[in-house]
Amino acid sequence: SWPRYRRFRRAVAPAFATLTAVAARSKEDAARFADLGVAPEALRVTGNTKVDTVGEAPPPLALPWGDAPVLVAASVHPGEEDAVWETFLTVRRVNPAARLVVAPRHLDRADGWLRFLGKRARVAVRSRPGPGDAGAEVLLLDTHGELRAALSAARGAFLGGTVVPVGGHSPLEAAAAGIPQIAGPHVENVREEVRILRGSGVMHVGPMPMNTDLLCTVFHGAEPDSRDIGERARAALDAMRGASGRSLAWLRERGVLA
Repeated sequence: SWPRYRRFRRAVAPAFATLTAVAARSKEDAARFADLGVAPEALRVTGNTKVDTVGEAPPPLALPWGDAPVLVAASVHPGEEDAVWETFLTVRRVNPAARLVVAPRHLDRADGWLRFLGKRARVAVRSRPGPGDAGAEVLLLDTHGELRAALSAARGAFLGGTVVPVGGHSPLEAAAAGIPQIAGPHVENVREEVRILRGSGVMHVGPMPMNTDLLCTVFHGAEPDSRDIGERARAALDAMRGASGRSLAWLRERGVLA
């Protein structure tokens, strides 16, 4: 929303100047608040409180293929079908046993994904289990609340909302699962988390065609590499924690909270 506020900066600056305390998610966000009129003494970077809500990864979701290596396309949108499929084909060339779990961001779009995938592979649908699901190449996750468990069962993830200009969805759940992930160029909504995960070498971000080297490393089956990536992903997530406490301390320091 910053570009929209900026268009009316002269009108909104007096309101922003009255703020007592702003707990900014990142240095970039703090600079934007300052640009809109927040006084420097009212600004502090405290981090993203959402990180503190991400607990340990849940037990893995029981999938129809047993222990087959899995790629999860997480929170994907219409317009990302080709990117997801090309990524899956790439990891299958490295490991023919690989399977794909597709989790649409909006479940009312699941039928569109089913039509796309059904022309290319045998597809199982999570809400409609059948006796032949073990022979499917793809599982369409059309249920609520199971994405994190699916990530726990995966070797790698494709982050949705990044190939189309949505701005990206949270990469934190995949980091908690200790798996590498790739994303398209549109990560504006999660830029700070992405910056940290990229710096730890557990995430790749870029335009199409996507660089899948990071995923291919773990799908190739190199156990030491997989363990190392998992440890670095969880360590990066842990380093981001603590924003809730820092924000509360800042509000108390500014007299907003007793």
